[in-house]
Amino acid sequence: MGHRSFGAVVGVIVPLALSAGMLQAETTIEIHPTNLTGGNVNDVEIHSLSAITGINPPTVPPFTITNGVGTNTVTLSGGTLANGASITATLTLLKNKATISHYSWTVNGTVIGSSIVTYSGVPIGKTPNDCHIKVDWNITAFKVVEPPGWTAAINPTNPKQLDLTGPQITQGTNVKVEIYVWGHAGPIKVGNFTWTLDGATVGSSAPVLCWNYTETAQHTAVLVATRSITAITPNPPLPFTNVQGLGTNFVYLTGATIPPGDGVGDEQGIVQAETDPGDPNFAVFVQWGSGEPPGACCYDNGICVEVTAEMCGTMLGDVNCDDVIDFDDINPFVAVLSGAPGIPGCPSGQADCDQNGFVDFDDINPFVAFISGGAPVHGMWLGPNTTCDLCCKLDCNDPNYGVTHPEIEQCGQDLNGGCNSNIDPNDPNSPPDPNAWEDLGILDPNNPTVICGTLWADNGVRDTDWYKFGLPIQGTLSWETQSDIPLLSTPVFANGNLGAPTIAANCGGGPLWGYWNSPRAYLCTLGVIAPTDVFPGGPTYWWIAFPDSGSAIFYGYPCANNWVNYRITITNVSLVCDPCLQTDRQEGETECLPTGDVFNSGCDSTNGTFHIDPNNAPLLPATYYCGKSGTWADPNGNTLVDYDWWKIVLSGTVKKRLLIQMRAAFNMQWELYSVPGDVCANKVRLDYYEFGACEANVSIYTTCLDPNATYYMRILPTSTVDCTQWNKYRFQYSVVTEAPACTTCSVVCSTTLDNPCQSDPNGAETNMGCNASDPNAAGNYMAYVAGNNTYGAKYCGRTSTFTTTSGASVDLDWFRYTQLPARTKLVIRGKAMFRMSINIALSCADAGVTHGWDRPCKGTTTSATQLWTLLTPGATYTGVVIYGNGGGDGTGEQPLKQFFFGLPCSDNRNNYELELQCQT
Repeated sequence: MGHRSFGAVVGVIVPLALSAGMLQAETTIEIHPTNLTGGNVNDVEIHSLSAITGINPPTVPPFTITNGVGTNTVTLSGGTLANGASITATLTLLKNKATISHYSWTVNGTVIGSSIVTYSGVPIGKTPNDCHIKVDWNITAFKVVEPPGWTAAINPTNPKQLDLTGPQITQGTNVKVEIYVWGHAGPIKVGNFTWTLDGATVGSSAPVLCWNYTETAQHTAVLVATRSITAITPNPPLPFTNVQGLGTNFVYLTGATIPPGDGVGDEQGIVQAETDPGDPNFAVFVQWGSGEPPGACCYDNGICVEVTAEMCGTMLGDVNCDDVIDFDDINPFVAVLSGAPGIPGCPSGQADCDQNGFVDFDDINPFVAFISGGAPVHGMWLGPNTTCDLCCKLDCNDPNYGVTHPEIEQCGQDLNGGCNSNIDPNDPNSPPDPNAWEDLGILDPNNPTVICGTLWADNGVRDTDWYKFGLPIQGTLSWETQSDIPLLSTPVFANGNLGAPTIAANCGGGPLWGYWNSPRAYLCTLGVIAPTDVFPGGPTYWWIAFPDSGSAIFYGYPCANNWVNYRITITNVSLVCDPCLQTDRQEGETECLPTGDVFNSGCDSTNGTFHIDPNNAPLLPATYYCGKSGTWADPNGNTLVDYDWWKIVLSGTVKKRLLIQMRAAFNMQWELYSVPGDVCANKVRLDYYEFGACEANVSIYTTCLDPNATYYMRILPTSTVDCTQWNKYRFQYSVVTEAPACTTCSVVCSTTLDNPCQSDPNGAETNMGCNASDPNAAGNYMAYVAGNNTYGAKYCGRTSTFTTTSGASVDLDWFRYTQLPARTKLVIRGKAMFRMSINIALSCADAGVTHGWDRPCKGTTTSATQLWTLLTPGATYTGVVIYGNGGGDGTGEQPLKQFFFGLPCSDNRNNYELELQCQT
């Protein structure tokens, strides 16, 4: 049976908490343990769930010595109790309601067994004459206490079952029996009672040993059963005064405080019965509290108690929950004080005006003070299992916080709403206010930036805080959040290349990239997020914070309750590395400056050249080279870029493939060109790759290249890179000999199976899949048919990159197929004219597993294969073809990186083919 949240149900339960002084009251109980061991015993241990403070009479014949008074286990010894004899004693226990757990019988100090008294009531409307009790140990003896005329016998085929028989009994009649187990010293667990009439099952019941094992007092017991609970005996079970939810699997007992170690009901506990035929698997367990454990209740006057949710008053004295404290609260206060239900849905903790975790007469005077105009006191429950050391109530003036940027706006204002703020607040269609951001400046990589401010959510609206910031150099960010309210905080970027957001492109519904799945800060609990992504330096980015707990919050956190502060600590670590060695051949360009970028600027400069030294020498294979690149601003403020063109000459008579090994200290793009006659108008881009700053050395396999030809590598930064020592890159190349030999890759597609090559965002697109407005519509996917231990029909498609108004984009081809019955594997065979990856997942929300082909034309003769395993037979899977490095298991393949440039339709290398096979 799965877990169920009780929060929505028990909000209307308003139990009365007894005073703290009553928790130490004593109670008495008379015991009559009988020796049925078959022999004489000279000791008996009495086990209780609370301390036994006294025995009356002090000497219990035939025993004359008592040991352990003041503990939970008392030993009587000094005499001999014959088989079949009983003792009678009255025990005093340190609780207002207590239960004997079990008795242990000993001979000369050696425990030989234990006994238990079990008690059950007859199901509603039934008149059984048999009862069958199951326990967890072989029964060796028994004694029927009631009702009169009933006898019992151990089941001959199941020694763990006791069968009782007697005259028919009606509803309200109880069966009480002492069960003895020898050789088992601990408590005996009773499984269930099955009720029969002349051998035919008429119902069953399960005993619940309702003892409070928590360390704090509890106000509610939630009984969770495998079947509907239709009756409880006794009803109501003492000391509770109310039963709610009969006829369901979840029944609530309320109206009392159960101290730690105390039990509920007569003798062993309470019994749940049902009218349906008996079920041997019928079971019940207990959850204490309000459906969830106690937690810290923090009040804004500094007091904290650990109680259940309904005992944490959100505003003390407001017992009718109308957000004011006035004479209308008197009647519900008196009702809760008397143990009666208060206002449905209003926590009884609103009446706990002295904040001790209980509603009692000590709350009267502070309640009168609130009614008379005293300062309101607000509380915040931090959730189940929380402790008072988490009760922070953030204070932005606390010098220990190290705040470097206190928020400018006051709670209730909305001055830094960013994209949510319009120039004309009365016109929702007016553009965003460009001044609605607080400026954090350039983040210091040596010292954390600490923001401290307020957020509120009330009456259907909420506050959002937007900050702008810059980074001095590429690096990583990590951040910690603490908040009085549920909070989502994340840096925000414009696109997948981590470009800076702009008002024009992004506030109007454009893409905003951020860590939206970051853990939420929740009620003072420290949340730590440490992304490993590389962030570019220079441009201005945004940091936002808003009330969110997995869904947007617009109510429940007004400024008036003074629990609306948050703190965000941002740590910026510059990512710097020098990939070069002194033994590398150097570029020869002195610096990436306007006066220096004339040496190898190639087609990016009218006076540029394509060689690396005055002798026009090409690159040497198997030799490492070190180069520099960067960006700078001209006198007019325009951004200029240092482009580096490197020359490679191939010889021979057959086609070649290059293996490029590259590493850079900055975000960099690598391209391969053919420039016939060194005439830039004739240049053709043949290959492309992107690098992140300080990534490990990456290997790139190029497409097949013609021999006796000249090629050029073009290097350019993809983020702002200062001309410093952290602007270097290192590479070498080698010529690859493969088997089979590098040949022309030909993949011919039919125009009837896939869209034409998409050259712009308005091109035909019938397989948008998960990117479509309705990702569940089958018409947005190409329907692949997988073969059964053989390949299905061949699918041929196209993909491309192109430019949109918001930047670069890429065509993704989505498809679906159904895994055949009894098949748990999928094999895809195919090839592509470009670097291709394939992802298979159960749905758009499933991350899936990526496989693919890193090298273009990989498998030109037989087609390459990729394998997925442990798939679910009969399940429908969603797949997508991606333009990016393979991310699979072949030589030279890297972790998946999707490309947004380098595959225009004009390149004529856009085709791919696939065929699917389901295997066992």
